[in-house]
Amino acid sequence: MDKRKLWYANYITALFLLILGMKTLDGAGLTYMSEKLIAQLGITNGQYSKLSSYYYLSYSLSCIAAGVISSRVSQRKILIAVMTVMVGVVSVCTSLVTSYAQLVACRLATGMFQGGSMSFMLAIIERNLVRDEYGTRSGIISLGSSLISLFIGPIYYFYMSERFRWNTAFRFTGIAILLLGVLCLFTVKEVKIETAPRGEKGSFLKTVRECAGSKVFVMCFFIGILETISNLSISVFRPLYYTDVMGFDSATKSFFISVGGIAYLPISLIVPVLADRFPVQKVMAVTFILAWIAPAVVLLMSGTMFSAVVLALLGGAGGATVTLFTYMIPRYALPERLHGFSNGVILGVACLIGGTAAPAILGDLVDLYGWTIHQVIGVTAATYLLCIILSVFLRVKRYDPRVQNT
Repeated sequence: MDKRKLWYANYITALFLLILGMKTLDGAGLTYMSEKLIAQLGITNGQYSKLSSYYYLSYSLSCIAAGVISSRVSQRKILIAVMTVMVGVVSVCTSLVTSYAQLVACRLATGMFQGGSMSFMLAIIERNLVRDEYGTRSGIISLGSSLISLFIGPIYYFYMSERFRWNTAFRFTGIAILLLGVLCLFTVKEVKIETAPRGEKGSFLKTVRECAGSKVFVMCFFIGILETISNLSISVFRPLYYTDVMGFDSATKSFFISVGGIAYLPISLIVPVLADRFPVQKVMAVTFILAWIAPAVVLLMSGTMFSAVVLALLGGAGGATVTLFTYMIPRYALPERLHGFSNGVILGVACLIGGTAAPAILGDLVDLYGWTIHQVIGVTAATYLLCIILSVFLRVKRYDPRVQNT
């Protein structure tokens, strides 16, 4: 084994872990300082809650745009480096805002430059693998970024907001992200990914037709929507379940949410590692079964301590499948020129529907039609069940360039 190649593969994995972790930290920063933000900027709770929707809206559209760009541009390093630098610039700008309108603009810009990051990173890593450990390295990046955002984030943002203004922390976060982008630009080797032939008429429509004609892509597309509806809806309504149904005080609720974050960390690494060693669709089906248990128990045993514990331990398990249906399976089943496009479309549409529309619709069911919180969480048991069924019937075969139909 070439030690230099292994060292470089480890280096870019560590660098991308830091980049994604800092970007995730930046994207989630407002959730760690909600009280200070509302008080110092003088906004309402409703205005604050909409900030997440603005971010997910631009993030979703950015993922789709990144997929389209990927089908036309063969380079990946320059894309991730420029987008990282821009996230840093926007973060620094966030530290200077003095009005709600300015903050909304920064949130929209942050989401716009965040989308597609993981796809670009994994494309570079794929070209520098020493052995077949694509899933393992993607799991390491996801785990590391979660550690940064879940453990460093709350402490860092709380400390900064207590001693300075609510947005001071973004100045230092932005500078760090900007420097990581520059480091990526000057130390990561550029790769060139296969794209549609330049000058070919209707190449974009051809890309769309090729993806739509792949049963694997179509099934991953719908699995992505269903999983995102389930996972993000649980994350939105889990705190309300602990408060309104279980009657927990703030400290107890925070404890259970923290336990959920800790429980997700090993799952986020184990699932893609297993996908390197066993059929990826079977690993995905088993993970969805684990994820389904949480909302099913909440629906059937609402108000019990057992349901609260299960919701904490398994409520986020479905998120570990994102690497599988977004990146790994399309990589196996589709030609290289379709990888970036499929990644962006699957993740972008999933976030657009699951991150923006679904929580809002479920919230209206509670506010306007009298649904209970445990009933809303129970809906995700049905969407996860559909994910299980689709995973069971999914057949993934490695793409053979000699075969025209995928």
